[in-house]
Amino acid sequence: MGFDPDNYVADVALEDDFQAMCQQLPDSVREPISNLALDNDRRFRQALWTIFQQTAQQPLSNAANFAQSTELLALASALIPATFKPSRVTPSDIAMSKAQSYDAQYLYGQFVINIAGSSIQAEERQNLLDDAQNFWLSHSTRLQLNFNQRERVADYLKDAKVRDGALTSITSRLAAISGGMTDRAIIDLIATIGETLGVIARILTDINQTHDSLDFRTRLLMGDYPLSLLFGFEEESEWFTHFFGAQEKPTSDAFYTARKLTIQAGEKSAASLAGELISQTRLDANALPEGAIKASLMGMLQQLADDSQI
Repeated sequence: MGFDPDNYVADVALEDDFQAMCQQLPDSVREPISNLALDNDRRFRQALWTIFQQTAQQPLSNAANFAQSTELLALASALIPATFKPSRVTPSDIAMSKAQSYDAQYLYGQFVINIAGSSIQAEERQNLLDDAQNFWLSHSTRLQLNFNQRERVADYLKDAKVRDGALTSITSRLAAISGGMTDRAIIDLIATIGETLGVIARILTDINQTHDSLDFRTRLLMGDYPLSLLFGFEEESEWFTHFFGAQEKPTSDAFYTARKLTIQAGEKSAASLAGELISQTRLDANALPEGAIKASLMGMLQQLADDSQI
């Protein structure tokens, strides 16, 4: 299996526009976002934009601006992530955290300005603003899940839906609207499809990252558990209960065993769940009108299905 967003077709102009947008941000915002590792997630959203803007309608005049609006939300949330690594906090750390929270608020505000002042139909504007607000508030729920040994697969999927899925849903909705689409039922369906695609991408990305020992260790220390670990916990509950319940920090050997059991006992189930979501999305896609959007989407779903095989 090899999920790689670079393998999905996206309009190269979208990345150029993103970089141009970043250059126009205030210096205090531009510097911290330059250190964020969001390329893969952004490229997948760019692939979705490329698919769903292929309407046969007259595109909105400021469509290029809308293409980057979702990335403002992604940058904002990445500046103040809903995970943290337990460590001693210095005054410098506190100052940096406060500064980045102000930067994140600025970016979120820019999204609101872009949408609220746009020519998008009023009901669709409100849908987008509501989705953004729910996305922002969902990070509080994510914090409550961190270090919760009772996190379950259902919790993971709900979190993936309201965070990763929200970004891809907003991207997909904006793409269709920017392309000139006006049929609300089809726009809502596209947003729903986009949401599920975001969850699928999250699962497949997590599976890939589990094979990186350093990334796996870091995520466990932050309480950010991949789906395959949650499935592995169900199969090897006694071992993982002891691992997470230990009074002292686990040894390197213990982390190695945790990753091994995660892959052996949980990876296949995680990939299978991704496959089920892909099949579900195919059914939704069949309800779309024939044309470029449907054809391109079916191609993406086939590639995702291939990438989910282990």
